[in-house]
Amino acid sequence: MATIAVRPPRLYQAGYSIPPIVRTATEADSQTFKAGHLVYLNTSGELAAATDASTIAGIALDNATNVTSGNATIRFIEIRPGDVYVINTKTSASSVVMGAKYGVEAPASLSEYTLDPGDTTHTAMIVVGFHPDDAASDTYARVLVRFTADYCQLAQG
Repeated sequence: MATIAVRPPRLYQAGYSIPPIVRTATEADSQTFKAGHLVYLNTSGELAAATDASTIAGIALDNATNVTSGNATIRFIEIRPGDVYVINTKTSASSVVMGAKYGVEAPASLSEYTLDPGDTTHTAMIVVGFHPDDAASDTYARVLVRFTADYCQLAQG
């Protein structure tokens, strides 16, 4: 059993061979998210760090600046339901079932977003595969997921 380095979620395969869409938005006040973190657009259309219960607009490509004025424009890759992403599990892949839906664990002790096999309430992701280089027993094993349409903020219109 190995311990896999926890890295930000990232695009593994673009769905339908459509290249990723890079968008921009102004960060909300006092944001501390980092490049690679999941973000959403708040009711003012500003980018903020996603929580396990929020919809997800994308993956930040820039760090937030943690300011309350002169907020930066942040680039992000739009999350789309047809794309496949690779994300670490919060524990190991042995607690993950192919085809099951799970929630996202916001950064805390691991400092990156992970798939939370214990969260079957906020079902933001569906598991579509296991990373070929990881064993199911590996700590923080990587899995391949698609974000569910309900959680893909920009796919909702």
